[in-house]
Amino acid sequence: DESDNALAPYSEKPDDGIKPRIASAESRSLNEITVIFSEPVSATSTGASATWHLAGSGLPTGVTVSGNPAISSSSTVLTLSGNLNNPIGSVTLIYIESPGDVRDDSGNTLVAQSVSVSQNLPPTISSAKITGPNQATITYSEPVTASAGAYSGLTVGTARTVASYTQTQTATHVLVFGGPAAGTGASGTLTIDQSKISDGVLNLGTSSVQRNLTDGQVPTFSAGVTDERTVLVTFSEQVSSSDNAASHWTLSGADARAVSSVSALSNSGTMAITVGADFAANVADLKISYSAAGTVSDSAGNALASVSNAVVSDEQRPSIASAVAGTDNSITVTLTRSSSGSATDAGTTWTLSGTDAAGLSVSGYPGVSSDTVILGLSGNLPDTAPDLSLSYNAGVGDIA
Repeated sequence: DESDNALAPYSEKPDDGIKPRIASAESRSLNEITVIFSEPVSATSTGASATWHLAGSGLPTGVTVSGNPAISSSSTVLTLSGNLNNPIGSVTLIYIESPGDVRDDSGNTLVAQSVSVSQNLPPTISSAKITGPNQATITYSEPVTASAGAYSGLTVGTARTVASYTQTQTATHVLVFGGPAAGTGASGTLTIDQSKISDGVLNLGTSSVQRNLTDGQVPTFSAGVTDERTVLVTFSEQVSSSDNAASHWTLSGADARAVSSVSALSNSGTMAITVGADFAANVADLKISYSAAGTVSDSAGNALASVSNAVVSDEQRPSIASAVAGTDNSITVTLTRSSSGSATDAGTTWTLSGTDAAGLSVSGYPGVSSDTVILGLSGNLPDTAPDLSLSYNAGVGDIA
């Protein structure tokens, strides 16, 4: 001053007049949100529910901000009362000014605002299963890319070579492996190099881990008519069901009959469907549908999927409808359905019994190519009502 008094030391940060803002909000774990501020701020811990709020269509019911720690830096972590979804979907973090509010070093208070919460979680493995005779499927929490060497050390019964695998950005990775087909209940192990699995931002991890491969093969079935009232359903593996009803199975087509009952399933490889009326001798147009996905499953919980209009094969065995003695030394055999069979040793395939069978045998058998066959005999039959029975012995050259 005019008296030469020196200015006393003084230090005070000038007020820049710029209020701090929330730069970003990230979900780095499902029960926390990390808030990044535009500059260092400070605040004492206040009532979380009065200061911070959550909203959005992706927010699980009842999840709120339950922890609001004291702040003395450019970021803070808010604890939630429950887990967010994964992926989190649309979630908004809302800040409301309140007593003890957040301020920068100049005393400027944090702007009341709303920001979208982004997800910044590393991917995780959701499941690892054998899903086919030579196939395994690894499912991740989000789309990831696998670089070369990501999968190795595969064992399914014995050591296997991973021939190919999905490498593109997808949540489901399918691995094809060599060697004999794995059984329907097969399990195994697989080594995954976590550093080579990435969502484009974060890796699965930093080291290799061994994962168990569980049975993920879904049961399938085929069906065939085995007699005039039965359709036999054969499953690819043993299955069970506590709710297997006749209404779950329907037959359609020109040869269809109404389903009246189904057999119980308890660790069963087959199931018999009984129909209310006889099938035709030759079933040519019959299909089967199953409509109760999830009720029939194998021991690992893999459920039989719904099936529409699967073809039912005709597996009815032909039988002898009649055998009529001719006026000469022959017998005309009529079968229940058109069949085929190669000529074999007549006396072995067909045999005679009864009072008039003495000295007689079947000496001529030309084979079968329709629903009838004429058998030649070694001698003549009586003129009237012979006491004679004919037997067919299945063997080489079976009629089918």
